[in-house]
Amino acid sequence: MKQITAAPAGPTVKPALATATYVAPNEAYAISAAAAQEKCAAGLPKLFVLGLTAGAYIGFGFSLCLLVGGLMSEQQRAEYPWLFAFVFSIFGFPMGLTAVIILNLDLFTSNCYLAVIGLAEGCITVLRALRMLVVSWCTNLLGCVMLVGLMYAGDVFGGRNADFVIELAIKKTSHSFGVAFVRAVLANWLVCLAVWQSYLARDLAGKFIGIFLPVAAFVAMSFEHTVADMYLVSLSMVLGSGISVGTLVGKMLVPVTLGNIVGGAFFVGALHTVTLGSPAATVQSAWERCVADRVARLCRCRPEDDDAVGTASDSSAAMEEGSSTKGRLAGDDSARMGKRWSGASPVPSLPGSSANLLQMAVAE
Repeated sequence: MKQITAAPAGPTVKPALATATYVAPNEAYAISAAAAQEKCAAGLPKLFVLGLTAGAYIGFGFSLCLLVGGLMSEQQRAEYPWLFAFVFSIFGFPMGLTAVIILNLDLFTSNCYLAVIGLAEGCITVLRALRMLVVSWCTNLLGCVMLVGLMYAGDVFGGRNADFVIELAIKKTSHSFGVAFVRAVLANWLVCLAVWQSYLARDLAGKFIGIFLPVAAFVAMSFEHTVADMYLVSLSMVLGSGISVGTLVGKMLVPVTLGNIVGGAFFVGALHTVTLGSPAATVQSAWERCVADRVARLCRCRPEDDDAVGTASDSSAAMEEGSSTKGRLAGDDSARMGKRWSGASPVPSLPGSSANLLQMAVAE
């Protein structure tokens, strides 16, 4: 496997684009590849702790969303949906993802795009990438379940807050497979964008801003994040929602997990790979060859061009033959032309054989 020590091959970025608080995109790409390599090289005990903690912190963030958003009654949420979306999105979940990134924890959804970049740069293998994804998914689920038990034991979601948790969980598990899948694609597109933007920033404030905006957007638009949904639906089950394990798996975990993989792996991982990574030069070369082949085929498929070329050749031969029989007249004309252009600018270049005849006449 290749060791990532510097920014991989890609378009050259001038150092002036990077400031004290911001790095160039190809540097963020190298950081992503190094993060994938580091996680794949870590042992299972370390990954277990990192994944368990990441799931718990996402649960903490979503708990804050539920507790703050749950303070609004059902009537208020219906009358002021914009206010509910604003409050629900800015409180909580950005905090959870910020903690995951700052502490360098192991989150399944961000690993979806890291795995693609690591594979593209050759610093991890396919088996290592699958191991990273499976271990992070399982440990994130355990972390969510652990926090659900603690929240239930502490009676944090009693009373009206429990009703809101159950209402939201039932709403999320009522989507069809296709709807849940597409919402999950959109969610992890934004979540992985948030992680990518955090790698662009050098300081804590820049990382928080880079994380906050995409995460707040995906929560406000009610997209589906598999780790957050693990926590929400599990919490609603212990609070008496009546949602079965089969519904949790079939209506939530399977479509949302698949959608998150596509959203992170393709829309962030693959797109950044073909613009910033080692495959970028290969893609550019293939594109140029394709364009050149297309142009060549178009030229060969235009018979009028061949007719025009043949007509020009016949005209040139006829004019050259005529010039030998009219040398005297050409000499007289060239004398007059020479007087006209003497001391002036050079003879202007004319297309085809006319230019040759004119230059021969002037030379004589």
